[in-house]
Amino acid sequence: MAPAPRFGRTFGTPPPRGRLGRILLLGIVFFLVPPPRDLWALNPGRPLSAYHLRVWTVESGLPQNTINALAQTDDGYLWIGTPAGLVRFDGVRFMTFTGKDTLALKSAQVLALHEAENEVLWIGTDGATADGIARLSHLLRYMIYESQSDRIDLIKEIQHICDLIELEKLRFSPDDDIDIAFRIEGDINRVLIPPMILVPFVENAFKHGICPSQKSFIHIHLKAENRELRFSVDNGIPRGKTSRGVAAGGLGLENVQRRLMLLYPGAHELRTHDLGETFQVDLVLKRI
Repeated sequence: MAPAPRFGRTFGTPPPRGRLGRILLLGIVFFLVPPPRDLWALNPGRPLSAYHLRVWTVESGLPQNTINALAQTDDGYLWIGTPAGLVRFDGVRFMTFTGKDTLALKSAQVLALHEAENEVLWIGTDGATADGIARLSHLLRYMIYESQSDRIDLIKEIQHICDLIELEKLRFSPDDDIDIAFRIEGDINRVLIPPMILVPFVENAFKHGICPSQKSFIHIHLKAENRELRFSVDNGIPRGKTSRGVAAGGLGLENVQRRLMLLYPGAHELRTHDLGETFQVDLVLKRI
């Protein structure tokens, strides 16, 4: 049985567990029970032909013409669940989230959407658990809203990494020999960093360093002291994979490298180490 991730500190309170079926049942009730007459958005006695209609399809930017779920959040965005991913619509353009660009979204089949009172959008996917749905919602909200800020609290980035780890664990069986550890040292309070500056290194480790059929590990270490932030990620290289793919990392790591050059000119160090069966990334941010 794979050991549970070891965290130096615990952030956040896990949401109550439940089943996706409850969420789906809630959605079914909403659809089967018509609202009172005074709540109709359109006059039910007036034919639709009397209104100006506009239809959005794949030609307009949707990934699929089939719609499983709809929800509008308080910020005005319309969220659309499709068999091909989660879609956000701002009235002009569609933005699609899939497993290819959103690592935490394990299934493209989005079946249910619901905004809770705490402004968290719950996303029901095929085979997901309530805990996984909540964590995925937190990840998406962080990516969409917090990433717009120039600087955020380091604790928020750490919480995002913790949510990502817990969501990734849902992919594995208790019998898989996988060791995931996250160790935190130093004073992480009142430390500001650019959002999404650490997360891509963790995503890269999960993408290239974990194979459920083999013994795998990811060890993450963060230390903040003397106005320096040290962050390292070590992961194994599964048999059949080369370190070249791990080192390349795709556009995510390329973007981080460019951001580091712009945001920390002369005040950062980024090194990668190919140790044969292990790949290591070391990042130092100075004058934080």
